[in-house]
Amino acid sequence: MQAHTEQRRKLIKAAAGASAVFTLPSGAALANVSATCDQKSLKLYQDAAKPTGFSAATDGWMRVKLQKYNVRAKLPGETSNTTGAGFNYAGKWFRVISSTTGGNKAVEVLPVNTTIVSNEFFYGLVHYDSNAKMGKLVLDQTAETVNPIAGASCWNSLTGATLNSNTIIP
Repeated sequence: MQAHTEQRRKLIKAAAGASAVFTLPSGAALANVSATCDQKSLKLYQDAAKPTGFSAATDGWMRVKLQKYNVRAKLPGETSNTTGAGFNYAGKWFRVISSTTGGNKAVEVLPVNTTIVSNEFFYGLVHYDSNAKMGKLVLDQTAETVNPIAGASCWNSLTGATLNSNTIIP
């Protein structure tokens, strides 16, 4: 009787395992979803409310985290130095200003003075270049072609990175 019960248990376990094998998605289907996520992100960007170029918080788009500074410099078109919020990226200084078409943009400046703003950051939108397979900081959305990527899993599948958040720390 015990041998019969044990055979029955094995049969039930095998049946449960077999059905799980047949319901797994194919690797090709998963790869296809990952391979087109940049196109889906671009469509989402074009169809939905666009993210700002620079924000004080992260969102669903890939962002680069930038330390906030008070930057004293002369902006284009100004005759004297003024102080405003900015950041340093790749050895260059930028001031964040309101764009005339909405959102914020960054303007490169030559600072005369900078002071760090403790525990405050900018989060800049990142452009994905399918040819170079790398991101670049979007300084002015109105003057650039922008293809931002929504989500770290898409970014990881396109670039081979292993990020677990939407924030890239330079």
